[in-house]
Amino acid sequence: MTPDQVSAVTAFGPYKTFSNGDLETYKGVFNGREENFQFFFDEQKKLRRIGIYLYEGQDLQAGAKKWVELYTTISKMFGAIETPDNAAPVDDKANADFSTKAIQVVESTGKTQMAPINQPDDVFVFSSLMRSNVEGKNIYDVVLYFDRRQ
Repeated sequence: MTPDQVSAVTAFGPYKTFSNGDLETYKGVFNGREENFQFFFDEQKKLRRIGIYLYEGQDLQAGAKKWVELYTTISKMFGAIETPDNAAPVDDKANADFSTKAIQVVESTGKTQMAPINQPDDVFVFSSLMRSNVEGKNIYDVVLYFDRRQ
């Protein structure tokens, strides 16, 4: 898809255009809720990545809570999930441990990730809980990515 083809899907607009031609809408729907979708294009203006931004804010605890929710959602969608440096949550205690460990990893390295073990044929699916610094403040993001396979 090209930027024009994406923005032609008016049911999910309006779309913001970034200076590099990438697009964003807050009207995309994931797991029954409107979310921030960002569309990233390559040099040939072909869609290469979709990022669904499920959390953006300064509260790492809130980001970690969304991270646990995302684990549950994508495991229902795709099956078993690989969670490097962390153990899969299976109950309330494991959810708390998963969240705590994710916070520790983000605090020490800046990012933790997870991905379905069995990937779809047409896209690579993975997610990140990450920290960035914007104007001297830590911002945390939980993002689910869909990358076009070459």
